[in-house]
Amino acid sequence: MKIVFKNLSSSALIRNAIQERLAPILDKIPYWRKGPVTVTVERENSPTQAGPDHYTTTLMIGTGARGTLRFKEAAENLYHSIALLAGTSEFALRRSTEKMKRKPRKTQSKWMNQRDQSC
Repeated sequence: MKIVFKNLSSSALIRNAIQERLAPILDKIPYWRKGPVTVTVERENSPTQAGPDHYTTTLMIGTGARGTLRFKEAAENLYHSIALLAGTSEFALRRSTEKMKRKPRKTQSKWMNQRDQSC
């Protein structure tokens, strides 16, 4: 898992937090572990106006033929954005895995129905 920092200094605490939250999710669903996994942590703040920082965490998983899956969450607290990303990405990865499992069955049943009708 590659971790990229934008407008933010690299920290072992942040790396550990990301590893603790996202590695178990990717281990549960090994299909998504095959491609390159990149996590981008970004801090956005305005240099002209005072105000709180805004943190964005993005998870990108390269899947080869299926393209790249991207999940993005933002919050005012960095660890909160990581937790949000972990929750949404786990749900979406499970759902897309279920869709992949169902898709071949649908195509197979369509083919079987066409074959049965032509006979």
